[in-house]
Amino acid sequence: AMGALSIDTLLPAMSMIKLHYNLPSKHGHWIITIVFLGIAAGQLFFGPISDSIGRKKTSLLGLLILSAGTLISIFSSNHEFFLVGRFFQGLGAGATVVVSRAIARDIYSGRQLARLMSLVTTIFILVPVLAPSIGQLIISMLSWKLILPIILLFAISLSLWIFFFQIETNKNHRQLNVQRTLEDIVEVFKSKVSRSYTIAAGLTFGILLSFLNISQPLFQEHLLVGDAFALY
Repeated sequence: AMGALSIDTLLPAMSMIKLHYNLPSKHGHWIITIVFLGIAAGQLFFGPISDSIGRKKTSLLGLLILSAGTLISIFSSNHEFFLVGRFFQGLGAGATVVVSRAIARDIYSGRQLARLMSLVTTIFILVPVLAPSIGQLIISMLSWKLILPIILLFAISLSLWIFFFQIETNKNHRQLNVQRTLEDIVEVFKSKVSRSYTIAAGLTFGILLSFLNISQPLFQEHLLVGDAFALY
């Protein structure tokens, strides 16, 4: 859920970020959208990479990229560099999305896999619900500028846990083959069932993305709910 944590903890701080970087209100949505673009790109790349070098190394690589992106955003002097950092946050988070599901499939199958994936999905749902409250709490007690360092600290802690305790679940590494990967993508796209599910999921997810982009300006800037934004 690192992607959701990176996105939703910053929602209550969007007005402050736009003011800090003198970012026009109509461009404020990039603070959120750019992370989703990174996550989408990361899932395409890190799936084949995890099949090649293993789940553990891919997880650590993704968290390293996420941490680097967070550092870029923390020390950025203008909104362009801030958004570059946010993109790399998403790119690294894409690895955690893919690898968590791949590890589940490496270990379990059938009913056990379905039960575990339900738990994973529950976490993916709960974190976006709780993250804005975490962000608002940090703003109220400290400063919005400390949200990103806290995300960085969480990423480093997760990396250390994976490094010392996570076992490698992919026992059958296969050589990374770009052409084979592209052929696999084409094969999935040609499947009417896969294509239909992808379009349906994309339309549903588009509603979520749209809501996330308008939620902070709607509630805080238009409806003036202030610190109660996270509750709404």
